[in-house]
Amino acid sequence: MSGIHINSEGYGAKADIRTDVTIKKLHGSKAPVRGIWASSSAKLDIGGTFKIEPGAISHYGLENGWVDKKKVHTFGIHLDNSKNKVNIETVDIDDPKLQRGIQIGTEGREWQEPNGNVLRIGGGKLKIKENEEYGHWLMHLIGESKVYINAGGDETDPDALVIPRDKATELEGAVHIEEKGTLYLGLNGAASSWKGGTEGNAKGKVNLFLLNGATWDTSNGGRGSKITNLSSHTGTEGHIRQNDAGKLHIENYAGRQKLFYTHTGDGTLSGDYAAGDTYIKRAAAGSKIMMVTENTGNIDTQNEEQVQKALNALAGKLYYEEAADGIKNLKGEAMIAEGLTGSSAAMGEIVFNPADRGQGNIKSRGPLIFNRQIADNDWQTGDLVEEDWGKTEYSDGKSHYTFRQDVALQTEAATGNAFEYIVGGVMAGSEGLHKDGWIDMKGHRLSLHAKANSSSNKAAGISIVGNSMEIKNAGGVDIEIEGDKRSQSGIYLFSTSAGAKLAIDNDNKPSHAVKIRNTATGEKEAAILVDGAHEKAQLRIKGLVDIAQQGDVLQVKNHGSEVFIGGGSLVATGSGNAVRMTGETKVYINAEAKGDTLQAASDATEPRDVQMKGNVLLGGGKGDFGMALNTKSSWLAGLVGMEDDKGGKTRMILSDGGAMEQQVVWADCRWFRWQPSHAPAGGRRGDLPERCTSDCNRQLQGEYDGLL
Repeated sequence: MSGIHINSEGYGAKADIRTDVTIKKLHGSKAPVRGIWASSSAKLDIGGTFKIEPGAISHYGLENGWVDKKKVHTFGIHLDNSKNKVNIETVDIDDPKLQRGIQIGTEGREWQEPNGNVLRIGGGKLKIKENEEYGHWLMHLIGESKVYINAGGDETDPDALVIPRDKATELEGAVHIEEKGTLYLGLNGAASSWKGGTEGNAKGKVNLFLLNGATWDTSNGGRGSKITNLSSHTGTEGHIRQNDAGKLHIENYAGRQKLFYTHTGDGTLSGDYAAGDTYIKRAAAGSKIMMVTENTGNIDTQNEEQVQKALNALAGKLYYEEAADGIKNLKGEAMIAEGLTGSSAAMGEIVFNPADRGQGNIKSRGPLIFNRQIADNDWQTGDLVEEDWGKTEYSDGKSHYTFRQDVALQTEAATGNAFEYIVGGVMAGSEGLHKDGWIDMKGHRLSLHAKANSSSNKAAGISIVGNSMEIKNAGGVDIEIEGDKRSQSGIYLFSTSAGAKLAIDNDNKPSHAVKIRNTATGEKEAAILVDGAHEKAQLRIKGLVDIAQQGDVLQVKNHGSEVFIGGGSLVATGSGNAVRMTGETKVYINAEAKGDTLQAASDATEPRDVQMKGNVLLGGGKGDFGMALNTKSSWLAGLVGMEDDKGGKTRMILSDGGAMEQQVVWADCRWFRWQPSHAPAGGRRGDLPERCTSDCNRQLQGEYDGLL
């Protein structure tokens, strides 16, 4: 049963209707009921409005349970088989019982995939209510097909540019589109809208023009949506209301949009935003997006801390994925509005974190400042502050922390929680309730300020004793110790039988370096002290450091303890050493071992400067020191050698302009095994020190011959 049935073109099946068509009543019993049925190679043009009155299409078998309700029995428009061409100026279909608004192909005919079907609709109303039980879909597109709704170009040219039209268009319902299908939707102006979506794993190409105040409400039964191309064309922004629990994926984004999320509570927690996250894979240059949530009265816009938390939670719902590759085509802002379309109560710029798939967060206006420690020291004695953090949105109470803006922790040796007479901004002790903690900075800076003002306790920056900690995605770690009493180290590791371990995940930007300054005037230890007192202790700093201190910069001791530093500056002043190693230890700076060979850990594609002032001394035997100076700005001013006769291994790569200036010629060349690196074509060779003139120099020069 069909209102209009166009059969094969071979039988003269072609119709050109230049007036409105209204379906008032179509009743079926077992066979499907269709408003329009183009069965094969048919051509139909309707130069007016095609309307199906609500309730006009009914199916006795479906209504009385005679047929399988999951199968399709009622259609608005059905293009069956292949090569149908249907053009309709305007549609008006809004029936809550209709199963399919638009159907191309027929389910269950996998052996006969349709192709060459084209449907063009100028605009109007097409609404199919969500009803999974009865298999409702706004569109169900099978095979190679093209559907245009309020969008088009030169119809005589299949490769013509498709642009949005300006006719009011109202859509409701979900779209199923298979791999060879293509859909163009144009929603232009405040009178145009779509409530629904595709599927999170949609296989076909869905192109959505959303502009000039048109609205897309993504409510879609939790399916999520995947859009191939989303564009505001040459217009102003459209409005996306992300109300679906599923994720919204946009592969290519161009222009500008407003993205609305609703929240519960005060909006300061990510869980306050129930809708799924939004992912933009790529963006055209100059693209913009504004994220908006309304203030329903629960956000105190006079409370700056609450506002920043709410904006950060909102921004965290958006991911700009190509930001992970350093691409910055998309600019974002987050806004708290005094109503969904109201004026701004608060705004913040969104930055996209490359370390976390481009997740959005608010650009810091300044750090969050806490007069407290992150510490999980000794649950038996009560020297524990982790439980207090667990009551905040920053921690799960199990030594796991997440911060979405810069953070500064301030503590004093005289009043802070101590473990083994040490008070640090970040601490993990052997008797702590939780092990293997982490702090995720989401690309932001962690600042630790410790005051040395106690005669009994020593101030420190980070103290790990018989435990482990990881600082993830650090946009820099600043450690400052000041005062007139004694201090420990900026970074202190001490191993118990459980060892000790600290990893800092920063990058090669100088602004993101691990910076240590200890200006305390009392007794102090090395800027970094890694003490394998009982088992191996290990420190890994992925990126750069910036350390300057009166006295030793880095000390490593015993039990195979290891330090790996990506690069940066280590400057010892006074009589201090840049590196001092005791017993079986390993220190590699911008270097890594491949079997018995030392290799630079960086190259010209991602260079790291290494600048070191002070001696490198090995004592007690079995020390292994390796360093690569492989940039023009890299240098070493100091000695490399042994402080006793127990031996050790020292290796250095000097290439591409790296330089070494020795103040005293080595007394025994066996202290140092020189491993020059091949300079690349057009590159610079390493510079041998001019003042190295002894037999040692000749031995080193011999190893250079033929290699550089």
